[in-house]
Amino acid sequence: MKTFGFTLVTLLFQVNLWACDICGGMAGTSPMNGVLPYFDVKQFSLGYQSIHQTHPNTLFNQYQNQQVKSDLIRQIQWQGQQFIHPKWQMQWGIPYVLNKRVLERQIQYIEGIGDLNGTIRYLVLNESDSGSQKFKKLLLVGAGISLPTGKFQRRGNDLSMYPFGLQPGTGSYQWSFQQQSSVKYKSWSLLLTSQFQMAQVNELNYQMGKSFQNQIGILKQIAIRESLVLPQIGFRQFYKDYDLSNQQKKAFTRVNLVNTLIALNGFYKNISLQFQYQIPIYQETDHAQPKQKSIFNVSMGYLLMKQKE
Repeated sequence: MKTFGFTLVTLLFQVNLWACDICGGMAGTSPMNGVLPYFDVKQFSLGYQSIHQTHPNTLFNQYQNQQVKSDLIRQIQWQGQQFIHPKWQMQWGIPYVLNKRVLERQIQYIEGIGDLNGTIRYLVLNESDSGSQKFKKLLLVGAGISLPTGKFQRRGNDLSMYPFGLQPGTGSYQWSFQQQSSVKYKSWSLLLTSQFQMAQVNELNYQMGKSFQNQIGILKQIAIRESLVLPQIGFRQFYKDYDLSNQQKKAFTRVNLVNTLIALNGFYKNISLQFQYQIPIYQETDHAQPKQKSIFNVSMGYLLMKQKE
C-alpha cells in the first residue's frame, strides 16, 4: 500500500450516550480520535471523553424526589485500527463508562463496560501520493456495528432502575453507515465526516431514535523538528429522532444540535496526542431536556509501523 503522506482523515469514536430522567436522549455524540496523518499505519490508542450537561428546573427532571442538577457522561475507550487488505481498514473499540449524576442531596455514579464496537471501511479514492494533483482527495465509506455487551438495567440502592441514559450499555445492536473524505492543498486540509446510525429494539421494548451527524473541519500542518502539530477548527451538526418505547414516541428525546470545535493534534515519532473541545452554538430541544454545555476529548496513541519511503 502506498504511504498516505500527510493527507488527513477524521476518525469517528462511536459512542451511544443518552441521558435524561424522562427522555433517554442527550444532545449528541462526538468524534474523539481527531486526525491521523499516517493513514496506513497500524495504531492503538486510549481515549477519554466527557460530556457536561445541565438540567432545567421542571417536574420532569426529578429523581427520587430530588431535582437533577447536572450530568457528566464520561467514557474511556481502548481502540485500534489497521488495514487488513490494501483497500480495507478495520477499527474496533472497547469502552468503559463512568457516568455521574448530581442531584440536590446526593451524587450517583454508574460505571461498567459499555457496548463493544467495530467498523470496516473501504478506501474508494486516495490521491495522496499523486504528483500531478494540485488538490489531493481521499474518500472512504464504511459500516459499523455496536454489540449489546454493556449492562442496561442497573439499579440504585433503593432498587429503582437508573435512567436509560446513565446505563453503561443499551441492550441493543446498533448499525452505522459513514463516509470520510478530505481535500489537501499544500499544508491545508479540509475534512468532512458523515454518519447515519440506527438501533434495534432491546428486550425492554425500547428503541433509540435514528441519528445523523456531519462534521467539517479545516486543519493546518505545522512541522517542528521531529514533531508535527495540527491545529483544527470546525463545526459538528447532530440530529436524533424520537426514541420509541413500546412502539410509541417517547417525549423529550428528539435533538437537533450544532457545535463549534477546536482541536490540537500532535505527533512525535511513534506517539500521538490529541485534544478536542466543543461548545454548542445552537440547540433545538424540548423544554424539559438537558442542555449540553461542553464536550472534551483527549486521546494518546502509539503508531506501530513507520511510513514507507
